[in-house]
Amino acid sequence: MDLNYRTKFIDENLEILECIHPSYQLLNEKILKESSTFNYCHGDEMVMMDGVSTSNVKALQTTAKTIMSHSIGEIYHWILNFVHDYYKGFNFHINTSWISNYKKGDYTLPHNHVPASFAFNYFIKTPKESSPLIFTTSGETINAEEGKLIIFPASLIHEVPKNKCDGRIVLSGNIFPNVWENI
Repeated sequence: MDLNYRTKFIDENLEILECIHPSYQLLNEKILKESSTFNYCHGDEMVMMDGVSTSNVKALQTTAKTIMSHSIGEIYHWILNFVHDYYKGFNFHINTSWISNYKKGDYTLPHNHVPASFAFNYFIKTPKESSPLIFTTSGETINAEEGKLIIFPASLIHEVPKNKCDGRIVLSGNIFPNVWENI
């Protein structure tokens, strides 16, 4: 079947949820300690059989599909409560997650998280001159701030420009609906 269509980008007029964790300093210290035992590799080293990079993150990142520790579990619980409270009547779960550790010059290519419903970024460590999160089409800039959580529609194209410091650390992930519970 030959589909005749075209695509175009429009400026987003979509909601993003933003919140600061009330106990982020203590929680972030725990996450940093617990995550030191995770396996990491550079995003360029995550390649498919044909040699194409599977990661848009051009920085160190965890290699597991979904990372877990006691403190990260607390963050997941907080995120899901936040989403459930905002989108009443729907249940969600975190399907994949990773930690990215940006050194000076590291960045993330423009991308989205489809087919997820939502994506999130939780800023764990943000030294001075940490790069912001940018929603590419609209140019909306979210400054990196420790303890800040951003939840946004997964279809939004976003990126991280070249980082100007070492040690920008972010927990990111994808949120999917529990579809069978809502039908």
